[in-house]
Amino acid sequence: MITRIQFFAVMKLALVCVMALVLTQTATAGVVIFDNFDRADGKFSGTATSDGNGTWHTSDNAVSYQIVGNAAAAMNNNNSNRGAYMSWSAPSDKTYSVSATVTRSFNGTNNHSHGIGFVDGGVLDANCGSTGCAHGLTMAIDLGGNAYFWSNGFGNYIKHGGMLSDVGLENDSTDPIELTVEVDPVANIGRGLINGQEILNIPWDASADAVTGAGIYNSSTGGASWDNFTISVVPEPTSLVLLVLGGLLLAVRRK
Repeated sequence: MITRIQFFAVMKLALVCVMALVLTQTATAGVVIFDNFDRADGKFSGTATSDGNGTWHTSDNAVSYQIVGNAAAAMNNNNSNRGAYMSWSAPSDKTYSVSATVTRSFNGTNNHSHGIGFVDGGVLDANCGSTGCAHGLTMAIDLGGNAYFWSNGFGNYIKHGGMLSDVGLENDSTDPIELTVEVDPVANIGRGLINGQEILNIPWDASADAVTGAGIYNSSTGGASWDNFTISVVPEPTSLVLLVLGGLLLAVRRK
């Protein structure tokens, strides 16, 4: 039999261990690909990301997208209605996300929009023409500041999730805006966030089509630029924490 003092001492140690584990898991939050485009101006397609973990693809090599001023720029020309994506396989048992900051342009047509999202199926490289790259779950912000979820190369409109003004921004803002698309393949949920605030939340069956890539897109001839492109796998320390607590409580019971 252990004394009350010994019991609380063990529980205090357990709490310290759990907090340390949570902090460690959070500090190592799984960024798997990152690109800040901090390299010489010029060709974009075929270049490696800042961390060397990914390679960019576009449908026409150098015309639609170029590196300009440490950002990925969709050039304001007739070929800028394109996506730029890289190959990446998403996990089936962990939440994952893609994010980037976009600086919008208002030089395009009325339905001009900028976005970020995932690719599913074999639509990379040569098959990545027009907006076909945005084949998986994709979030778009149009000129009016409206946020949408689309899929299937903008053939499938899913949901309108509000406007930039709903998260405290001007609808015509040209300041950098962080866009994030997050998928939980276990709970089958897709989320869209703007500057860290959720604006879209839908049921999303990630198992229907395996994610084969992620990236950015520009839907019209007006230019735009992207920075700090990040693909992440969200840490899930809960099960490990429960395992540690269970082991400590079992040790207490045996004393």
